[in-house]
Amino acid sequence: METTITADRERETARAAPATPNVSNEAYRRKLERVDAPPLSEMFQGMNMLKHIDPKYFHEMERALERARRLAREEAAPLVLEVDRALQRDPEDLEPVWELVRLAGRAGMFSLLIPKRYGGAGLPLIASAVIWEELCSVCAGFGNLVGAHYLGYLPLYASMKLRTWEKVCREITATERGERPVIMSLSLTEPLVGSDHTEAELIPGAKIQSEATPVPGGYMLNGTKVFISNGSVSGYSLVIMPTDRTRKLETLTAFVVPASAEGFHVDRDEHKMGQKACPATVMVYEDVFVPESHRVMPVGGLAKVLDIMGPTRICVGAISTGIARGAYEKARDLAMTHTMRGRPIIQHQWAQVILSEMLMNVHTARATYTEAGYCDLAWGTGKSVPMVRGGYRMKQLADRAMDTEVAKRFTDDEDRVAALLDRVLAMKSVNVPMEAGYGSVAKVKCSDAAMINAALALDLAGKAGLRHDRGLEKVFRDAKLVQIYEGTNELNRLSFFQRFVAKMDPSIHVFDRE
Repeated sequence: METTITADRERETARAAPATPNVSNEAYRRKLERVDAPPLSEMFQGMNMLKHIDPKYFHEMERALERARRLAREEAAPLVLEVDRALQRDPEDLEPVWELVRLAGRAGMFSLLIPKRYGGAGLPLIASAVIWEELCSVCAGFGNLVGAHYLGYLPLYASMKLRTWEKVCREITATERGERPVIMSLSLTEPLVGSDHTEAELIPGAKIQSEATPVPGGYMLNGTKVFISNGSVSGYSLVIMPTDRTRKLETLTAFVVPASAEGFHVDRDEHKMGQKACPATVMVYEDVFVPESHRVMPVGGLAKVLDIMGPTRICVGAISTGIARGAYEKARDLAMTHTMRGRPIIQHQWAQVILSEMLMNVHTARATYTEAGYCDLAWGTGKSVPMVRGGYRMKQLADRAMDTEVAKRFTDDEDRVAALLDRVLAMKSVNVPMEAGYGSVAKVKCSDAAMINAALALDLAGKAGLRHDRGLEKVFRDAKLVQIYEGTNELNRLSFFQRFVAKMDPSIHVFDRE
C-alpha cells in the first residue's frame, strides 16, 4: 500500500496542474455508463421488503424513479450549469427557472402525490423522497423546485379541507404540462423569525410580525415572508400566520393564498449562495383577503401538529443525499476520465480511499432518511399508506373515499375536523414526536454528509474542481444550504435531544432562552 506521504504528494501534484482528459480511456467511460444509475432494488435494500409485501407499490416506485432519472440526466443535466450562471448574473430573471419548471411538469413531477382520481400518480411520501434524491443528484436547485412544491402541498393534504384540496389538485394536474404549471410554496419564515417558527416551545418568544385578522367572511392577511422557496413561481402559497399576535401559539393557523390575490406581491428574489434554480422570495401581504374556505387548519390547530415538520425533514434528508451522491458521481467521473502520473486518477489508492468514503456517506445517508420514512409509515402521518399486503389497493380506496360528498360534508364542519385531529393524535398507534425525532436525524446527518462529500470532491479534484464547468463548486454551494433551511442543524439536534433524551427526565429543559 502507498504510504501517507506518497498519497499527500500525489494530491499536491493533482492540485499543481489542471487535470487533463485521457481521451484513450474509453473503457472507463463504458464502465461509467454501466455503474452510473443502479436500479431501485440495489439503491434501497430495505425497500426490497416492500416488493414482497406489496409488489404494486414497488413497481409504481420503480417506474417513477426511472421517469425522474430520464428527466434529470437527459433533459435537466445539460441545462443546470447555464441556469446557475444566468441566475448568478440576474437572480430575478425567472425564465431559466420556468424552463426547469416546464421540464418537471411535462414529466409529471408536480402530481406524484396527488390521487389518480384527480389526475396524479397517487404515490406515497417515501416514493417522492426517492425521486428527490434522484433529481438532486443532478442539481439540488432543480430537485428543490419539486420538493418545495410538496412542502406547500403536504400540509394542505393533511388539513382535511377536502373541497379546497380538490380544487388545488385539479388545477395542478390540469396545468402541469402547460407553459405555466401551477405549483405551490410554503410561506413560513419572516424577517425576524427563522428556525424558532418550527418548534412549539419557541413560538411564544418568536418575533412574529405577521397577522391574519378575522373579518366578516374570512381573514385579512398582513405581513412579510422571506426566503420562500418557489415563492415567485408558485400559483398557490400555504401561508402560516397567527390570528392574534399576542397569543401566537394558540392562534397559529394556515391559509391557501393564490398568487392572484389582491394585495399580495413579490418584492424580490434573493441573490443566494446556492440552489439558485429554486428562487428564494420575499413575499408581501398587504390587506390580502382570504375567504373562510381557504383557511385550511383550525385556529390554533398548528400548535398540535408542528411536529409535522418530521416528514418534511425526511424530504430534506433525501435532497441532501442526492447532493452527496451528485458530489460522489462527479468526483468519480473526474477520477475515471483524467490522468495523473500517466494513469487514471482512480487507479491511485489515495483516490480510491476518498471515493470509497464518499460512497459510504451516500449509503449511510440513504439508510438514515429511508429509516425515518419507515418511521413515518409505522407511527406518523404516513399511516394512511399502510405497509401491509394490499396497501396499494387500500390507498386507492382511501383516495376515492375522500372524493365522496359524505367525506366533504364531514370536513366542512370545523369542530368535527378538530375532534378528529385530537382523536388521531391520541391514538396509541400514532407517535408524532418519534417521527419528528427521526426526521431531525435524517435532516442533520444527511445534510452533513452532503457537505462532507462536497468538500471531499473538491479535495480530490484540486484546481479542476474550482472551475464552474466541472460542477463541483456548485455542489459545494448547494450543499451548505441544506444544513440551514428546514430548521438549522443545531436546532434539529436540540429537537432530537428533547424527543429522545429529555423526555425521560422532566427536569431537563431544552428550549430555555438563556
